[in-house]
Amino acid sequence: MGYMSPVIIHLDILAELKKDEGMLCNDIADAVNSSSSNNKSMDASPSGYCNYINVFPPRHTSDHSLYLMSGGSVTELRPHGPDWDNMVKNQPELLGNMLEDAERMIKMCKKSLKK
Repeated sequence: MGYMSPVIIHLDILAELKKDEGMLCNDIADAVNSSSSNNKSMDASPSGYCNYINVFPPRHTSDHSLYLMSGGSVTELRPHGPDWDNMVKNQPELLGNMLEDAERMIKMCKKSLKK
């Protein structure tokens, strides 16, 4: 089926993106290539900004990943992925809090599904 690479755009940079859409496309394409090569999330940096566009490594359409948006950031909750391993090593308490948030959201979704 192919591969998909999630791209998250922080809306604070929206006005800047309208100034040069071609640059945006090039920056995202470069970040997708880098994230694929390095198997970790990368930032696209249009106009010198940083952390406003996050590109996650491509995943095959038969793979499963869960992405949690929290506190102005996005984390791929995928055991043994590069972001995961980094958080287990350097920020285990934060990762534990994120997992609790994810569990709470999944419970809410399941509850709404039963209605």
